[in-house]
Amino acid sequence: MNHLSDDQLYRFVFDPVRPTREETSHLEACAQCREQLEALHQLRTDLTVVRHSQPTAAALKRYDQLFSQVQQPPSALTRLLQQVRATLTWDSRQQPALQGIRNAASAHYRQLYTTAHAEIELLVMTRTPQRRELEGDIIALTDQAQVTPALLQLQALDAGQTIYEATSDAQGRFHLADLPPGHYQLLITPIQGALFGLEDLEIT
Repeated sequence: MNHLSDDQLYRFVFDPVRPTREETSHLEACAQCREQLEALHQLRTDLTVVRHSQPTAAALKRYDQLFSQVQQPPSALTRLLQQVRATLTWDSRQQPALQGIRNAASAHYRQLYTTAHAEIELLVMTRTPQRRELEGDIIALTDQAQVTPALLQLQALDAGQTIYEATSDAQGRFHLADLPPGHYQLLITPIQGALFGLEDLEIT
């Protein structure tokens, strides 16, 4: 049995052209041609749905105008370029009572870093000879920008790719555990404003 050609079937669906009496008789007798014709009808339905789902040019223009009014957050690269370097202003290891002492009494120590908008207070605790814990507070100094909660990323400078992450709570408190001693860079990403960067944080 000769089947109807693809051109004939496409004309029935997309032109549309009514089949002749002979073609109608063939469709009634040929299950394969009927299946192909039904598939083409389904394809036409799907294409119609897609076409009607597309926004009009006027709608796209309206969406573009609305989007242009939305202030976009700065990219990660922009925020990195805007990084504010935090300055170490106090270190309990440098206090006279602890100078030169390396024993259980000095196993824990505190540091205070300062930027124009916030202070970062750190407590380094020795849990085992090879592991440290870091607790901290981020304290906003102004009401100009919301600082916390913030994302903290601690990167080991010697390992390069070793990164520890934590998120502070709304009050600025955070905790990082199981840290080996070493030199680190600590990046603090607040909700608003520039990054805080502790570029050479030594955990002893």
